Amino acid sequence: MKTVSFGYNTIRIGATNLFIVLMAIALISIAFVLGDPNEWLIFIPVAVIIIGIIRFFILNYSFPAFKGKPALVLDEEKLVSFVSDETVYWKSVAKVNVYYFNNYFLFEMVNGDIFRISTKWVEGSTSSINIYIQEFISQVEKKDKVHFQ
Repeated sequence: MKTVSFGYNTIRIGATNLFIVLMAIALISIAFVLGDPNEWLIFIPVAVIIIGIIRFFILNYSFPAFKGKPALVLDEEKLVSFVSDETVYWKSVAKVNVYYFNNYFLFEMVNGDIFRISTKWVEGSTSSINIYIQEFISQVEKKDKVHFQ
């Protein structure tokens, strides 16, 4: 089976970027209103935390999305999530649970580890991604005669 890749959900990222711009405007507006040095002692730590969160989001989600990089890649041996920076090898999977409402997959591994792969930032529905996951798992089952739950 060919490699399947899913991009970033540009609508969700666009809406979040709009929120980031509005938050930046709000921070700048508040900074112009503040006059008392005691107010700055409260504002600066809050602003630094918010700017750190914005920086994290832009570097990890916005830039890769606008560069056209994949968010999720499935191939014959593994699933790679660039959103959560995790790799799941099909041969190591004991059970797959799909949570459609919360947009994530729960992979229980043979060694007892559990991986939670979110599809919130991935383009395409959780059910369409699940179809590909089940195809890859069934291919591994046929090839290695291993039964997944």
